[in-house]
Amino acid sequence: MPRRLFSPSAPPQPPTPPVAERRPVTTTHHGITLVDDYAWLKAANWREAMLDTSLLPAEIIRHLEAENAYAEAVMRDTKALRRKLVREMDKRADDEEENDDEPLAHVIGDWAYFTRPVDGKDYDQFCRRPRDGGRAKVLIDCNKEARGVDYFELSAATPSPDHALVAYSYDATGAEAFTLAVRDIATGRRVGEPIEGTSGSFAWCADSRTLLYVALDANHRPALVRRHRLDELRRHRLDALRGDRLDAPDLPDDVVYAEPDPAFDVNLTSTPGGGHILIECEDHVSSETLIVDGGLPDAMPRTIAGRRTGLRYEVEVRGNRVVLLTNDAAEDFRIVEAPLVDPARQNWREIVAYRPGHHILAAATFAHHLVRLERRAGLGWLVIRDAADGRERELRLADEPATIELEQPDDPTVPIVRLTVETLTAPEQVIEITLADSTQHMRKAAPPPKGFDRANYVVDRLEATAPDGAHVPVTVLRHKSTPLDGSAPLILYGYGAYGVAAEPSFDADRLMLVDRGFIHATAHVRGGDDKGRGWYAAGRGPSKMNSFTDFIAAARMLAAERYTSEGRIVAHGDSAGGLLVAGSANMAPELFLAVIAEVPFVDPLNTLLDAELPLTPGEWAELGNPLADADDFRTIVAYSPYENVKAQRYPHILAKAGLSDQRVTYWEPAKWVARLRERKLGDSLVLLRTSMTGGHDGASAGDDQSDDAAFDMAFILKVVGETGAPTV
Repeated sequence: MPRRLFSPSAPPQPPTPPVAERRPVTTTHHGITLVDDYAWLKAANWREAMLDTSLLPAEIIRHLEAENAYAEAVMRDTKALRRKLVREMDKRADDEEENDDEPLAHVIGDWAYFTRPVDGKDYDQFCRRPRDGGRAKVLIDCNKEARGVDYFELSAATPSPDHALVAYSYDATGAEAFTLAVRDIATGRRVGEPIEGTSGSFAWCADSRTLLYVALDANHRPALVRRHRLDELRRHRLDALRGDRLDAPDLPDDVVYAEPDPAFDVNLTSTPGGGHILIECEDHVSSETLIVDGGLPDAMPRTIAGRRTGLRYEVEVRGNRVVLLTNDAAEDFRIVEAPLVDPARQNWREIVAYRPGHHILAAATFAHHLVRLERRAGLGWLVIRDAADGRERELRLADEPATIELEQPDDPTVPIVRLTVETLTAPEQVIEITLADSTQHMRKAAPPPKGFDRANYVVDRLEATAPDGAHVPVTVLRHKSTPLDGSAPLILYGYGAYGVAAEPSFDADRLMLVDRGFIHATAHVRGGDDKGRGWYAAGRGPSKMNSFTDFIAAARMLAAERYTSEGRIVAHGDSAGGLLVAGSANMAPELFLAVIAEVPFVDPLNTLLDAELPLTPGEWAELGNPLADADDFRTIVAYSPYENVKAQRYPHILAKAGLSDQRVTYWEPAKWVARLRERKLGDSLVLLRTSMTGGHDGASAGDDQSDDAAFDMAFILKVVGETGAPTV
């Protein structure tokens, strides 16, 4: 056993945690009275402050900064360890970069477009070169774009169909309010003025001079599709310079589509060359797609199949037909096609029928083939279907659970499909499969860290039995030398929401803990679609409590099977997964040594009672509407972590927030931590770290991300009481 580095006894003069002032706010809903002592942490001007955090009241900033200072003071004894961990992370990253070749490009017409990192810089460059080889040209240098800001994220970059311009969207605050800009590729100069307040989603029309983009509404929701004409704006400004229209205002971008339902988000995709643009509208359970003729810049949208509660479909346009992946009469989806001129449901023709146990995740159409990606019993399969005769060939893509992405083809006439595959023990690989004969070609493989040997690691697939008898899958990663005698500390990750599966990924930072004797497990709880859409339905709305009982059952099973012991488990969740682990800590605190809750959705009741918050209407389809429905109110109040903090012993807790986060607002974890400190028994640590320059995904710069990961890892090692040195 490694020696202990951190003494279990308290330091002589422990730092004093901040105490948030109690200012009770009382509300009554459906005959139930709520008292929120910390509602003041939600700024009255939250709309404006979300986009400009300098507008937050000074008392809120002081409180969050005091929390950050307290967290740093508590973790002062880990400074040397954190530096060591960062050096180890940097060394692994350097080893990977030494073995990395040129990034894989997307070939569009005569050009190959790709993104590449820059040595010693925080951000990437978006580049192109001739498709047959030649010198690369930098189109967008994110390091230059990020000058003068503390946060930067490039959302998308897309060349115009004629390859003369490149449009790109970026976020410079972390609040997911993106700016859309256009550059002339030949000169590198910006064309027109940037457009602020967009969702980051846009699409070129076929004329290469017209853009459709999604604009945010007053409540920060992606709700409007607008049309932006570059040439029209240029002509207007030339006229103004000549004096013809000196008093004319800037021409407004006309509205192409306005989403009427605040629960629905809007996104844009397009066919190659901008021939058709798809307006995709969806909440968590329903969707609708409208189509715009990209060859007619003034065209207005028409719906593909309308909107019906519970109906979901995704659309591809191929020639004079559309191909739809839909859950219509198919819990885990089927594939149909219809004529483009009239794609209404009565004209659907089934291509691939629904089969129980075969969850169709994605589909792509080619000139002579239809390709689909399926999940069966947790494993990924690719099915290649000949369009002429319907014959199919199947390929299993990995021998263990994997994250697999099926790329839509840049050119559907090229008979090659590209996939990315990664597992817990294999870094991301880009594979191309020839459709005619299923031959596989490795196009690119991310290099593993130096010294990594896949044979040293074991992946186990287990099942826990929930209280209602449901079988909950659990995926375990461990070093082959780690004993299964209950002594190992274990990190248990979970998400369980929105029908998003907790898919495995290769994570060098995770391996740093596994190499130190930790076991990592993922509980595939209800609320995700890990076992199909029925698994999702069984963990949302009135059935949401199943997510928590599944997670607790997984923890108990892992202890019973001697992977760990009760009280040796670190629960880890982010966003909706933060709701999962925080709720589980209320219900079964004895199981967990610690909880790491990243941007955690820990105050769902108060959030869902505020219809003006950006995401609230969309969450009603997922969790219920406590404003309108008394049963939904009682369901949510029964598991809401903030409402259920009680006088009991809690695990050590590290909560993390982003000041600009508009998905899970900073005040949710801040209020939760304040209430925990007020009510908990015992001397467990309760820390809150807020990124003062980041949003839902934290800091954007690489060094900040490494420091943040090292802090989390040091917190885990501190509460477990280990040295931080590898044990294998």
